[in-house]
Amino acid sequence: MRHLSAIACLFLIAPDELPANTDAEAFGRAAQIVRQAADALGGEARLLGLESISFSYEGRVSVPHQGTTIDDLQVFDYRQDVQATFRPLRIRSVTSFGGSAETSFESVSFIDGDQASSQRDIARLLRASPHALVRHLLENPRNVLVVHEGASEYRLAARFHGELVVLHVGKGDGLVQRVVRVFDDVRHGDSAAILEFPEYEPRSGWHVPKSLRSTEAGHLVIDVPYSQYSLARVEPSQVREPTADSVAPSDSPGTPREHGDLKLGNGITLLRNSGGFDYHSLLVETPEGAILIEAPGAVDDGKATLERARSATQSPLRYIAGTHHHDDHSGGMAGAVFEHAHVVVAQAEIPFFRDLLAAKRSFARSAHEPVTDVTIEAVPTGGEREILKRVIAIDAGPSGHSESHLVFYVPDTGLLFQSDMAVFRWDGSVEPARAQTCRLRKVIDERKLVVRTLAGGHGRPGTMEDLDRAIALRDEGCDADASEAISDRQTRLQAR
Repeated sequence: MRHLSAIACLFLIAPDELPANTDAEAFGRAAQIVRQAADALGGEARLLGLESISFSYEGRVSVPHQGTTIDDLQVFDYRQDVQATFRPLRIRSVTSFGGSAETSFESVSFIDGDQASSQRDIARLLRASPHALVRHLLENPRNVLVVHEGASEYRLAARFHGELVVLHVGKGDGLVQRVVRVFDDVRHGDSAAILEFPEYEPRSGWHVPKSLRSTEAGHLVIDVPYSQYSLARVEPSQVREPTADSVAPSDSPGTPREHGDLKLGNGITLLRNSGGFDYHSLLVETPEGAILIEAPGAVDDGKATLERARSATQSPLRYIAGTHHHDDHSGGMAGAVFEHAHVVVAQAEIPFFRDLLAAKRSFARSAHEPVTDVTIEAVPTGGEREILKRVIAIDAGPSGHSESHLVFYVPDTGLLFQSDMAVFRWDGSVEPARAQTCRLRKVIDERKLVVRTLAGGHGRPGTMEDLDRAIALRDEGCDADASEAISDRQTRLQAR
C-alpha cells in the first residue's frame, strides 16, 4: 500500500475543511460511539479528569528515505518518551536513535499546546496514545463524524489537533484498534499511514495498550511494546520544565522560537524556523538572481518559505538547492520550487528529487499542483558546482549520515551552510561531533576553505572554534579509522 488505498478514500476533504457536525442525529451517534470508547478505556469521567498521560516505547524502527530509494530503509534502535499534561496542554518528548556510534543522538523538545505552530508535532506525538485521542474527541464532539459502520467496527472521521484521522473502534469491546491518516510521503506524495494497537491489558481500572505498530506508505516502520504507559493526576510542580538543551530562553537574541530573518553578511539571510522549530533555510543574493538553499518541513512550509524568500530580496529567485534527501530537510521542496527554477542536488539523488517534485499531493493545507518546468542540475559525486558565480555547492558525502551530502560555500564572506553535519545550540553549547562532523572538518581542510561562519539547518550560526569544540567532545575524536571508513564508502559510491 505505497499510495492511497481504498481506506484512504474516506479522506475527501482537507483537515481545515472538516465541518462541525450540526446534524442532531449524526451528532448523537458519533458522540455515543466516542463515549463507548471512553468507557472501554477506563471511563469518560476518569478520562476527562486526567492531568497527565505518559508513555514510552522502544525497539527497532525502519526509517524510509534515509536511503535514496523508497525501499532502502535504515534500521535503528529507537526510543520515544512522551509526557503530556493537560489544562493547558504541554508535552515533553525525548527521542533517541541508536544502533551505532555514527547514528546515535538524542533530541529533546518541549511543546506548549497554545502555540499554533506546534499542532503538527502535538498530533504526531499524541496519536500513539488511544487515551489522548479519545479524550480529545470527548472535548471536541462536534468535530467527529461516523463514516462507516461494519459488522465488527465503527469508523470515525475526526479532526485531531488540526489533522484529519479515521479511528477504527471495535463494536464488541469499544477499544480503538487503529488510526488511519493520509500523509504526504516526501518522495511519492499522497500515501496512507496506519497506527495500530494490537492488544490491550487491564490495569487499575484502565485498559492500556501493550504494543504499537506503525505502517507508512506500505512499509512497516515500527512494531514494538510499550515499555511504560501511565495515566495519572499530577500536581503542576511535578511537570518537568524544558532544559537548556531543548529551547533557549524566550528573550534570548536569535532564539529559534522566533520566526524571523537573521542577516549573516552581504546579501545572505538565514530564514529561521522555515520548516518548523529549529529548521532553517538560507537565502543568498547575487547580481544575477537569488538562491534558496534548503526547504525543510512539508509542502505548506515550502510555500511559506518561498514567499519569505521573495519578500526578503529584490532579486528574482532563480535557484533552489537541497543539502540531502532526508524527508525532514527536503519535505518542503515541492512547495518551494517555482516555474523556471534551477534545482541543485547531488548527482546520486536526482531520481529521488524528480519523484518528489512530480508527486501528487492532494492533502496539503493549501492547493498544490506539481511544478513541471524546472531544470535539475547535479553536483558530481565527490565534486562541486558553482551557482551564479557566488556559491559553490560541494558534495561532502558519504558523511556517515547520508551517502551524498551537499554543503554550500560563499567564498567572499567565508560562510558555509550545512545541515545535520554540525549543530551549535542556541544556549551557546555545541552537540558532540558525529561521523558527519568529522567529514565536514575533513572537507574544509582538504579543500582549504576559509570559513568564518558555519550556518546550518539546525541551531545557531557558529565558527570553526565551535566545530573544533564539538570534535573535542567526541569520545573517539576524528580518528583515522572513522575517516578511512567514510573514504571507503565514497570510493564505492563513485564506482556505481
